[in-house]
Amino acid sequence: MKSSKPLFLFALLMSCMCSGAAQSQQQDQLTAYFDYKNFFAPGQGNYIETYLSFTGHSIDYQLNENGKYQGEVQVTQVFKKEDSIVAFKKYNLRSPVIGNDSLILDFVDQKRWVLEPGLYNYELEISDLVNSDKDSITANQVIEVVATNEERISTSDIELLQSFRKSDAFTEWSKSGYEVVPYVSTYFPPYIGKIAYYMEIYGTEMALGMDARYVVNQYIEKAATLTKMEGFARFTKQSTEKVNVVFSSFNIDDLPTGSYNLVIEIRDKTNHLVAEKKLFFERLNPTGTPDISSLNLVDYGTSFAAKFETEDSITEAIRCLSPIATDLDNSVIKTQLKSLDFETKKQFFYNFWDRQYGAEAEEKWMEYHEQVVQVDKLFGTKVKKGYVTDRGRIYLKYGAPNTMTDRPNEPSSYPYQIWHYYKLGEFSNRRFIFYMPDLVTNDYEILHSDMRGERQNYRWQIDLQKRTNPFDNLDNTTPLNSSHGSQSNELFTNPR
Repeated sequence: MKSSKPLFLFALLMSCMCSGAAQSQQQDQLTAYFDYKNFFAPGQGNYIETYLSFTGHSIDYQLNENGKYQGEVQVTQVFKKEDSIVAFKKYNLRSPVIGNDSLILDFVDQKRWVLEPGLYNYELEISDLVNSDKDSITANQVIEVVATNEERISTSDIELLQSFRKSDAFTEWSKSGYEVVPYVSTYFPPYIGKIAYYMEIYGTEMALGMDARYVVNQYIEKAATLTKMEGFARFTKQSTEKVNVVFSSFNIDDLPTGSYNLVIEIRDKTNHLVAEKKLFFERLNPTGTPDISSLNLVDYGTSFAAKFETEDSITEAIRCLSPIATDLDNSVIKTQLKSLDFETKKQFFYNFWDRQYGAEAEEKWMEYHEQVVQVDKLFGTKVKKGYVTDRGRIYLKYGAPNTMTDRPNEPSSYPYQIWHYYKLGEFSNRRFIFYMPDLVTNDYEILHSDMRGERQNYRWQIDLQKRTNPFDNLDNTTPLNSSHGSQSNELFTNPR
């Protein structure tokens, strides 16, 4: 059975809980994450489950009928075949209820669809019902419902789980006597220490006979080399049934940073492999050493990576990638770069560009290098390369701002700059404010931004004006002299 292909909508899912006052209106773009899985029910047929995970702090909240704060979105899902609608659901979905001091949680929606095997055009639309001014999400992709042959052994897709508990109640979350909540991502950040999963096996009775025994192997392997990870393997023995279930987990606290496959094998009593399913996932683990063994397979040949003649030059070329590197790549750069030999550094550098741009890798590197040189001229200091500074990192990561307001001499403020981007990917109207608290180095630090993933400082106006006015009240967010000479709030709210 073919694995499902997830559709990413605007942001990588962040499963951590985000705190904040419930009554405050959220300014972030509405953000959701989508995936689907294939299943089969004997006597019913093939069906898929669709999963939507909503980032809690990306929606707005209002008082509900019980005096608690709650968000609400409208979801429309459509399955089409040759422009004809074959399945359709439009519904309103409420967020978890929160109080004034409660945490804002991400939440998940799941729907089941009984569909004939084949390809479907799937359309999705999500709107924030509390804030009609917020842009809606619209997306589409091709979804395959895979046919199941009950006369031979096959499997469902592997479903990753966020949580599970025993339950006798039958709900849309029910599976084999458990209530399971899907984990709608294949990325496991440091704060998640377990990978839990669920899979169904079909056709064992027909293929192997009534009450026959067989083995289910489960393990984690390196995605690049397909070598098994020591300490991450188990097997179970099962008796044949119409539907068998694999329901387990691995502790991944000690799994190094890297790319992996979760593998589930079905083997008959002679140890012959009769079915297999794999699921790719990525792990970020700052406490362990990232696994870079797959770099040995990288052949940079006579490419641009081979042109580096000294180890210092390739080391610096790798270091300057940090503003645009993934968490996994940055983990290698921060923890292992000094210990890598000359050959491995070239392999890492070439692999970084080749896997993103292929035939255009060298051209993209040269374009980026020109930007690094420019950033060093604009933002470098006597002790810092330009790409290490906050302004240099933002410039390389997001490009040049559409507008830049420079205020070096406001009476009560540290020198500051406000950068404004009309559009950053799927986000609109993103702003950054930098300031220079040491007054002399030209090293402007990021003070606050409304861009997801960047520093957000609710006391930024206070910190900006500490040059002449110390503030000790942590509950205060507005400077006492905010109306005397400082235009920072006006300029941040309405960039010039």
